[in-house]
Amino acid sequence: MGQVGRQDEIVGAGSADRAGDVRRRMMSGTPWIRAGDGEVELRRHEGFVEVRDGKDPEAAVLRFTSAEWAAWLDGAKKGEFDHLT
Repeated sequence: MGQVGRQDEIVGAGSADRAGDVRRRMMSGTPWIRAGDGEVELRRHEGFVEVRDGKDPEAAVLRFTSAEWAAWLDGAKKGEFDHLT
């Protein structure tokens, strides 16, 4: 399942990275793109799809593997989450 972490924290359990290293990686590299009205931002970074709150970019970042992201998109396209709206 996707990993969650603040941008100044280590993202993912068992990571050997220090918090500063994670922050530098997440602040640099692939640019964030805004989805829809800009409340959600996404990017592909270091083999993950990362998702964050576009109105609070310092808040938690969700990280998904390509397989997890593909499964979520497939479910969304099939209407599996329509009952949540």
